[in-house]
Amino acid sequence: MTERQKPCYIDFIKTYRQVHARNEVSIIGFTEQLKKARLAAGYTQQQVADLMGITNSTYSGYETGKRQPDVAKVKQLAKVLHTSGDILLETGYGEDCAVRDPRLDELSSLYQALLPEFQNYALEMIRQLGRLQDAKINS
Repeated sequence: MTERQKPCYIDFIKTYRQVHARNEVSIIGFTEQLKKARLAAGYTQQQVADLMGITNSTYSGYETGKRQPDVAKVKQLAKVLHTSGDILLETGYGEDCAVRDPRLDELSSLYQALLPEFQNYALEMIRQLGRLQDAKINS
């Protein structure tokens, strides 16, 4: 987890409690964000349910609004789906925290395992790929 993500996880529990206490959590917004995050992560409902250790029926209830997860489950959902509770709950906090591509974690791990001189080489290669892509798009 990057430093940028940590505030999202810290803030969302406090925000969830405040917003939920005022009954301002939009169930429709939550269900839409939950489905969007699941699809962005490339999971089926059954896969998310399995990762969370719950039944498919329970998870499906979260997406349809028939069930409401508690704070611990929202936190677990955010982690499994590579997003933040703020995004799922549409609190307005953590707007800079987007649904994360799970491949970023792999990329980060691979990069960190490299020696510093190879890290610099990897960055330059990525920059070159970006320039090649830009050239292809603009041609």
